Amino acid sequence: MQPVAGDVWFEGRPAPARVPDRTAFAGVVPQDPALALYRETVREEIEETLALRRLRLPPGPVLDRWQIAPLAGRNPREVSVGQQQRVAMAAMLAHAPRTW
Repeated sequence: MQPVAGDVWFEGRPAPARVPDRTAFAGVVPQDPALALYRETVREEIEETLALRRLRLPPGPVLDRWQIAPLAGRNPREVSVGQQQRVAMAAMLAHAPRTW
């Protein structure tokens, strides 16, 4: 979305135009995590984030770190809400952005 007025800045610079570039600085996981999950499997959710960031990394370490490896082959919209939240957070943070 474009602001109606004003500007969006990240770290003293105008926000990058491309969404994948913005996610290096900011991300959102909605209250209803299913809104952020659109791939067919949990593994694909993680792979998508890594691909958007142009990272050629396997999804396994992210799945393990977030303790969602047992869900890797499942549809993320068909797991519990708590598991959906974990998957959405893992996907948002798969590329290890700086957090503060």
